[in-house]
Amino acid sequence: METNLRLFLDTNILLDLVDGYEGNCSKELIDVAVNLDYPKISLLTSEFVLQEAFEVAKQNRYIGTMVAQPGWSFKRAHRGIRNFDKIDIGDLASQGQEIQNDLNRIMEEILVVDKLFAASAEDYDYVGFLQARSRITHKDAVILRDALISESHFFVTCDSAIKKGMLELISEIQWNKEINVVVPDELLTPDKQHIRQQVLGEHLRTFGPQVGTILNFYRDCSVAQLEVCEPLVNGDSLIILQETGPFEFRVDGMRLNGEEVDRVDTGNVTVKTPQATSRGAAVLKMED
Repeated sequence: METNLRLFLDTNILLDLVDGYEGNCSKELIDVAVNLDYPKISLLTSEFVLQEAFEVAKQNRYIGTMVAQPGWSFKRAHRGIRNFDKIDIGDLASQGQEIQNDLNRIMEEILVVDKLFAASAEDYDYVGFLQARSRITHKDAVILRDALISESHFFVTCDSAIKKGMLELISEIQWNKEINVVVPDELLTPDKQHIRQQVLGEHLRTFGPQVGTILNFYRDCSVAQLEVCEPLVNGDSLIILQETGPFEFRVDGMRLNGEEVDRVDTGNVTVKTPQATSRGAAVLKMED
């Protein structure tokens, strides 16, 4: 019954992790994703993103090496990227190996990449379809195509311009699966509410409507006070979504204003639950 959130990581997220400096939002987001008890988060990317991350990281290492040399400006180093001018091939190979080791660490040790998505030959026409209807580049169209076929809930990027272009495009093509484009800060609110609301949406689509919200829980008798917003009948199967994870139970007796009832349309009722719950947790009814 557990719903995993799927986050597709853009190239710039991986580059932040390769750089490894403290204080960047990408690293903080990955730490949250790996350690969050609920919801469980799957972190995805594609072969194309990995290849682009390697290429850009290699260029950045080259620029950093050359601007440290006498007579080299950033502008000159940037021009030299095309042929990696004036750098020893052995040094270039060494830098490339360091970058590959960093990417391998991200995939294997940090477990950032849960699964790699490589498009089949017939998917390439779709890249042209996306690019023709948007402001985004060919590379970004390839990456968006990979994110869409991965059925991710979020596309995470550090580039606000990419975010804007992709949101416009997704709206234009009326993609039939929900995917949101966000920057890391949007998923790093103190209460992780953006993440949790997405999980609630997934449960609503999977199981059934929200019928209420937990107002209070009395541990001594394992009874929850529930504000009912949709009809609830004795015997209904419910799911309570809370920070420690969802749990399911069947309603076996309800009290309204101190009296036993078999049905409630709206109002505050008390029900016994098999485990503790928390104030504000959403209550969903499982549909037959």
